[in-house]
Amino acid sequence: MAWPEISIDDFPPERDDEPSSLRQDIIDELSDHFACALNRELLKNPDAQSAKQRVINQFGDPIKIARQLWLDAMKEKIMSQRIMTGISAVMAVCCIAVVGIAWSMMKQNESLNLKMLEQMAAMGNRPQPAARELDSQFLNQLEVMIQKQVSQADSSSGALNSITFQLVQEEKDGKPAVGFSGTLSKIGGAIEDFKVNAVSDVKGKLEFGRLPWGRYQMTLLAPWNEKWSVQTFSTLPGRKYEETIVCPAAVPGKVPCAISGRLANPTHRRKLLSFV
Repeated sequence: MAWPEISIDDFPPERDDEPSSLRQDIIDELSDHFACALNRELLKNPDAQSAKQRVINQFGDPIKIARQLWLDAMKEKIMSQRIMTGISAVMAVCCIAVVGIAWSMMKQNESLNLKMLEQMAAMGNRPQPAARELDSQFLNQLEVMIQKQVSQADSSSGALNSITFQLVQEEKDGKPAVGFSGTLSKIGGAIEDFKVNAVSDVKGKLEFGRLPWGRYQMTLLAPWNEKWSVQTFSTLPGRKYEETIVCPAAVPGKVPCAISGRLANPTHRRKLLSFV
């Protein structure tokens, strides 16, 4: 009988992603290794039993070694499967949480609507003099509930964002740039493209108000009718967008220049807008 006595049944349960020849390859390699070691021991001592025991004392239990070799070969696949299982569990929990939050918000809106209907029904059942006295109170309560619904919708969807630019002259800490006209263009996305115009105030604020999130491009027009196209930028849902732009303080002066052997026309040296 071949020694050591290792069979495929000595390994852990078979996996679907396991190579078909892995177990037999481990058995063959380990058997050859132990057989060579046994032959060396038999040359020193012809007693077979003591030679086998010395080999086992030197290398260890062959079945345990075979299991460890199998685990080393399959470790990467086992860990990958465990990671994917963990990620799937986390995604399932997140989906359940999102559904729970949506359900809770729907129930809150339903409760507010029921309260509004009850108030309106109570108002219709009151006598006319009493209704006149309580009209003001009811309208105030109705306005508060409507504002609450609107605020909940805005906070949950994050549909609108405040977009503001601070215009300064020459440098980051310069004076406010007043009188610059800005045109903000919505580009791409599911919402239809549109444009919004604004003018910087005495503090250099160029405010476009609350707009849908997405990609935008802004064009600036100086008080002396010089135009610049500012690079595109993106806004995120539920987050306001603020940026500082350094602008020229006045009309750039004309600077004469000449090229060797030729006469060049005077040119304008323009100062570029820059984001800070």
